Order: sequence, then C-alpha cells, then structure tokens
Amino acid sequence: QMSPRARGPAPSLWSFSFNCSSHTPTLKLLQVQPPSTFFNPPSLARWQGLYVGQLTLSSSARLDALAVNHYELQLQVTCGSDVTEGPLSVGVRRDPDHAQCTGRFVSPAGEVIQVPETVTPGARLYTLLPGLELQGAQVSITSAQDPPHFPGPFSINGQGWLQAPPQGLRGQAPKVSM
Repeated sequence: QMSPRARGPAPSLWSFSFNCSSHTPTLKLLQVQPPSTFFNPPSLARWQGLYVGQLTLSSSARLDALAVNHYELQLQVTCGSDVTEGPLSVGVRRDPDHAQCTGRFVSPAGEVIQVPETVTPGARLYTLLPGLELQGAQVSITSAQDPPHFPGPFSINGQGWLQAPPQGLRGQAPKVSM
C-alpha cells in the first residue's frame, strides 16, 4: 500500500518494471474507486532492457485524507497476447505538517449534539476539527444558552475537543423541547 503525502501532486506516485521481449507492451489505468481524475494515465518507458511503468498524480490532484483515505486502482499490462490485470491500493494519510481546516458544518444551524445532563464536568463532548493540536488554531463557541443559564462556558481545548462546562450541566438550564 502506498501512502502519498496529502499535500498535493507528487512527481511519481508508483513505478514498477517488467520484461516483455516479444512485443511492445501497453499499460492502462482501467478504473479508479472511488471515481477520481487525480491519477494520470500511466506512462511506459524502456530502460536497460526492461519496461518501466509509472503512475503519477495529475496537476489538479488535491488529496484530502479526511475526505477520501483510500483509492483502489485497476491496472492492465499487455505484452503481445498476454494480458495481466491487477489492483493497486493507494492509501492517503494526513500530513501533520500541513494545516487544513474542514469546511462549514453540514447544516446552516451547525452541528447538533446531545449529551446527558449527568455528563462529567469538563468531559470531551465532541471533536470539532481533528488535528487542531498540531496547528495552534483558535476556535470560539457562540451559544444562545451560555450564561446566565449555564454555570460556565463550554470550551474548546488545543486538541479541538468541545468540553462540558467545568461545573457540569445537571440542573443548570431550562428544558428545551426539540
């Protein structure tokens, strides 16, 4: 399994060599799952009596491990009447040196999470943006139910965790029907 950097295009993603003495071989990229245009058609060159196949990322490729962390490519090599197909797994992992924030929340109202009123004071309720601890990002929370209804503010720590108020939640706010 390959793990290209999540930063963007790399000159060469993967290469391999093979022998085809009787004919001029061909190399094709048959399929990419999930479908993507990030991968160029593979190239094929002759070098020291062998053929070298190479797969590269397109210049428009923007790999994002949070969106898609695995691609399955189906390749085909033809040498005369001999046809061989095989999969190539491409794993995409997050680059800890590259700051990348996700887009807006799914709904205009933001995310809705439900927690029991007996939640431990200061407990982690939700991870907002994985990886914030690596980038020192600043995030703020706006809540219509912050004081005077709650004893203390919700907080977000350096790891991107939304935490319950230090005094907890039990008996601190009026009930809201949803």
